[in-house]
Amino acid sequence: MKVKYLVNKKTKEFGEILVLSENYYDLYTSDKPTTSINLSVNFEEYKKYVKDNYDDQIDLTDYEIKEFDLIEFGEVGADIRNKLSSQKNLVCLLERYFDDENEVDKDVLKAFIEKEMEQSKISIDYIANLL
Repeated sequence: MKVKYLVNKKTKEFGEILVLSENYYDLYTSDKPTTSINLSVNFEEYKKYVKDNYDDQIDLTDYEIKEFDLIEFGEVGADIRNKLSSQKNLVCLLERYFDDENEVDKDVLKAFIEKEMEQSKISIDYIANLL
């Protein structure tokens, strides 16, 4: 699932607007995210919303909205495990292909190997960009 947070461009801290009293608001930062921003909102819309609702008390000059992947604990491991299936299949197929004691149709195995190679490339790219 995707989430958006207000992030300081320089310090990388997460920002949150807090209502301190009826007419006073302030921007607080934290090293951990607290309140997410609607996914459909872009930064210009958000700046306009803040200006319209918080009487120019909050300066967002050093901030931007960044989108993050929200991943449930343990889910990444399962996802990586699933993506490694094609590499495991490829190794098994190559072992069979190069095993001189097994009488197998090398042309048939070669077609399966090529298919698993393509899937392995996709999976490796996915895993490389996951973390």
